[in-house]
Formats: sequence, C-alpha cells, structure tokens
Amino acid sequence: TATATAAVAAADAAPNATPSSPSAASLQPSAPFINSDPEIFFSQLRLDDSSHLGDAARVPCPSCGRISKHYCTFCVLPLVEPLPHITLPVEFFVATYAGLRNKTSTAVHAGVVAPNHVTIFNYSGAETAEDDEFPARALSDPDRTLLLFPGPDAVDIGALDPESFDRVMVLECTWFQAPNMLKDPRFARLRKVTIQTGPSFFWKRHRKHKAEFVSTVEAMWYFCRWHHYLFNSSGDEHECDNLLYFFSYYHSVIRRAHAEGSKSSWRLERAGFLATDTTPE
Repeated sequence: TATATAAVAAADAAPNATPSSPSAASLQPSAPFINSDPEIFFSQLRLDDSSHLGDAARVPCPSCGRISKHYCTFCVLPLVEPLPHITLPVEFFVATYAGLRNKTSTAVHAGVVAPNHVTIFNYSGAETAEDDEFPARALSDPDRTLLLFPGPDAVDIGALDPESFDRVMVLECTWFQAPNMLKDPRFARLRKVTIQTGPSFFWKRHRKHKAEFVSTVEAMWYFCRWHHYLFNSSGDEHECDNLLYFFSYYHSVIRRAHAEGSKSSWRLERAGFLATDTTPE
C-alpha cells in the first residue's frame, strides 16, 4: 500500500494543491526553483557530497540494534558519516498514521539531516496524551502552527504573515486515513496552508499516482524554498537543499538501475529502502 503525506500532497501519494489566492497566482508560476526536468532540478541543488553512501555497510543502530544502512528508520538516527546537518526556517512535526511502514518514509530523510527542526511521531488516533505520542510542543501554541494540507479552506503561503507562524504540521497517511486525522481537534484547529510544487521525482509509484503528487520530504523542501522566496530573499536560497540529500542520492541510484533494466525490488534494496530488515533477537 502506498503511503503518503497528506500535506501539500498526501505524502507519497497525494495530489498537490492549486494556489487559490491572488498572491499565489502572480508569484508561484515564476518561481525559479520549480522545474519539471529532474536533471535540471537536481543540478540546481547545492548538496553535500554523497559519493561515500554507495560504500556504506549495514550496521546495528546504537539505539535499537536493528541492522540498517545509512540511517535507522525507527530511531531516525544516522548510521554513516559524514552527513549534512542543517537548520530550517520553521519547525516541522510529521504525524505518521499508526501502522504505516517507516522503511519507505521520506520524512525520515529530513529527520536525519535536521534533527533539531524535524520531529516524527506515531499518530494512533487516541485523544489523550497518555495514549498517543503527540509531542507536547506541537500543541503548546496552535496559533503559531500551520497544517500543510490542501483544501478549499487552505490559505496559500504567499498570503500569510511570516511572523505569525514558526511550526508546520505534516500528515503522513493515505488519502483514506486523512479525513479521520483531520477530525481530530488537535489537527482541525490548525490553520491550513498550501503551496505550489513541481512534479514529484519520487520513485515509489502506484496505480493512482500522478506526476504532481509529491513525497513528504519534497513537500517540506518546497515549503522551505517558498518561505525563502517570499519572506527571506536576502538569505541563502540553498540553505535547505540538503533536505533532499538522501532523496537525490536514492533517485540517482534507482534511475541508473532502471536504465540498466534491473527489477524494482533489486533497485529498492540497492537504494537502501529495504535496508532496515533485521531485528535483534
């Protein structure tokens, strides 16, 4: 089952939102970082060197003991060095619907390279803190927290006051699970925001996947780039590019394997997406 963030797009399987405000209509189409050609898109990113990832071995996670490659998807810890360590313009909270597999979640990419700005937690649907992993910080000031989710009541990022928010909630779920999550008052009371993206370059496809469906980490990167483009044009436009550090590497590996005619399961294993498959006894 394909999982996705129901954010700008329901991550890994949801459609991106169409700008609905006048500012979106005038600004977004001219954004220089939106490109439909993957070679041009990735070539314009300023990424740390990832050549050593191909030689990385599977090693035990120091926290849980699972054997993984590059990072532990359960503990969101790096297992190879060097890796980029970046700061983001906002703090992200990623609510992963209980039961979804972490192994193919691109949100983990962001959590590994920006641990101080990305919190990933399991959402069980429980309404009390004792039965859920809902971070207390995510609830401490809902007026300053946005919900990245498309819809008729979503406001385009260009219409927001940048001083009015510093946190963004992202839902990682299927489209069938999203309506139930949105009924939770903790999500329902948040202001919805939408952004425009380019086509997704995510490799995990399913029969209902469309080109404009973006993965979780792509949605987070686009949010950061729009934030810079609209609110901080004097800063470094590439400061958040390494959010796509692992994404870019896996994309290149899988694309190369695809060109060589390799089977899908083999491509995913080479790319590390089947790496976390050993549990200590």
